[in-house]
Amino acid sequence: MLEPRPVTQYFLVVYFGPFPLAVRNRRFVYRGADWEKLPGFVDRLQSTHPAARLLTTDSVSEDLRSGSELCIQVLPVVPEPDRSKPVFQAEVPREIRSYYETRCGPMNCRGRFSSSFADLLLSDLREQ
Repeated sequence: MLEPRPVTQYFLVVYFGPFPLAVRNRRFVYRGADWEKLPGFVDRLQSTHPAARLLTTDSVSEDLRSGSELCIQVLPVVPEPDRSKPVFQAEVPREIRSYYETRCGPMNCRGRFSSSFADLLLSDLREQ
């Protein structure tokens, strides 16, 4: 319990352009590898789709959304845990609370974007 646990980061990924219909214009939340930050995740994603242009801003023009160029929008997101659960009470050690803050339950995401997230899918890029 004294060793630091790996910190997991999550990333919103949206595929624009002539991608397969299963992913085109859809939003996904991917879990990065342990300790992986945005630059490492972007590098892995770029190696999977080398022809795609990477977008790291929260706004995407309509031309890019409906264009013929492959574009992938990538933004960091943070899980918002259900703080009403007993694990988040003050008497629970901080280390345990922090583990559950980043790993458990359905995710409501907050980050630098303003879209509806009705179709979020928690995925792991390593399984693709």
